[in-house]
Amino acid sequence: MMLPFSICTASLDRRGQKKNALGMLGPMNAIWATGFFGLWLTAVSISAVAQEPPGFRLGDVAEPRRYEAQVALDPREETFSGEIRIHLVFSRATPVLWLNAHRLTVQSAEFRQGARTIAAKVLPGGEDHLGFAAEGEPFAAGPATATIRYTGVIDRVDSRGVYSQEDNGEWYVVTQFEAISARRAFPCFDEPGWKTPWQLTIDAPPEYIWPGAPAAIRKFTGIKYHRITGRDVPQNRKLPYSPALLAIL
Repeated sequence: MMLPFSICTASLDRRGQKKNALGMLGPMNAIWATGFFGLWLTAVSISAVAQEPPGFRLGDVAEPRRYEAQVALDPREETFSGEIRIHLVFSRATPVLWLNAHRLTVQSAEFRQGARTIAAKVLPGGEDHLGFAAEGEPFAAGPATATIRYTGVIDRVDSRGVYSQEDNGEWYVVTQFEAISARRAFPCFDEPGWKTPWQLTIDAPPEYIWPGAPAAIRKFTGIKYHRITGRDVPQNRKLPYSPALLAIL
């Protein structure tokens, strides 16, 4: 790591004396400059590693504490739109947060840490990941809230993630998130080890309103209801589940 620097640190002044590239005589300056260059290379290396997609596991740079997700579904369409707010905690400072995501297109991503609002650049991560790179200073260690708006696919071939089925000329939306298919519906920490409270809101056209849905949560343009694993849950109750155990019926 020091070899490229040592090649350019020595030159001759007008009297033929050896000096370093900073124009200052003496070995201490060269040692100081070499150390600074080494620290700079280390910082660059850490940033480069952080921008590489993780392997099968996301790692321990952050953990989720609560999700608030809203998904707009129309069984007649081939795509859906969503917005998810993830309350999380960074274990250490990092320039990039990686989440699980499959066939999701991010429209906007913003993070808040205290009074700081952080715009994030989306990094591609292959079939199963999306990266969110902080613009400016890295994400700091401590709590943060991510707000991500995105679109996804309502699959009519594969029965994983969010998919639709036809019965007697009517289309229905169903989900299958086990074991790691929640990433097809939400950018999230899609690992069974994360047991996190969820608040899930569904927007649907009025003609697709479930007849048994409580009238108190109907909307003029559709319906909003909270459901976890097929059971109605009061709005002020947030139960801890891994993403694989969520269900939309």
